[in-house]
Amino acid sequence: MDARSAVNIVESRGARFNKPYVLVGVPDIGLVGLISSSYIVEHSKMKEVGHVETESLPQVVIVHGSTPLSPVRLYGSDDGRLVVLISEIPLPPRASFEIGSEIEVWAKAKGAEAVIGVTGLPSNERLESDENAKPKVYAVSTSEGIMREIGGLGVKPFEEGLITGMYATLINRGKLLGVPNLLLLAESYPEFPDPSAAASSLELLNSMLGLNLDLKPLIEESEEIRLRMRDMMRRTQMSTSQAGAPPSVYA
Repeated sequence: MDARSAVNIVESRGARFNKPYVLVGVPDIGLVGLISSSYIVEHSKMKEVGHVETESLPQVVIVHGSTPLSPVRLYGSDDGRLVVLISEIPLPPRASFEIGSEIEVWAKAKGAEAVIGVTGLPSNERLESDENAKPKVYAVSTSEGIMREIGGLGVKPFEEGLITGMYATLINRGKLLGVPNLLLLAESYPEFPDPSAAASSLELLNSMLGLNLDLKPLIEESEEIRLRMRDMMRRTQMSTSQAGAPPSVYA
């Protein structure tokens, strides 16, 4: 492990990075970030291009298809233009800060176009609205150019509130290092998984990044995904319950 940092991003052999957009999705409000990032990886058939090592993470191994995996992994597109970071466990505060900081250092070294976070924004209107209503997406960015671009896509700025956790670290470190950052906040249910909020975020990313994702399966299977993600959240919460990490966004 690098003596200069408590976190090491281990790249897979042969991994390709070409001034990528770095998308970050971690478990928090509505599991919006995790659902969004997982959907991109699965439906774009992205391959693992690295993982994160740090002593501040709980001792957890994720098993998929009988294969043991690191809980925090990087996936990449074939052309190296998109990298997706997924954490399948809630991150304790220390790990959240350390990983967020190192992601920005790594992104700068790779000449990243931008680091993009996706999260949920707890909304009373969302709770009271019709179940089929389309959640709104808001944004905050360190780049005026990015804000103009997504403004043209109909996204409103997140004007007042408090951002905490990894997404706050990404913004703060990004400003310090000169790495453009964007945080998308989709109105979501505060206490259980919200695939519809993830679909709203992905619709925007489809336009911004040219992902060409078919979102119909996500919308049609939202209840199944909601139950699956809720079960995962309950299982992984046991390993990190002592951390007591707060929600990442307050409006």
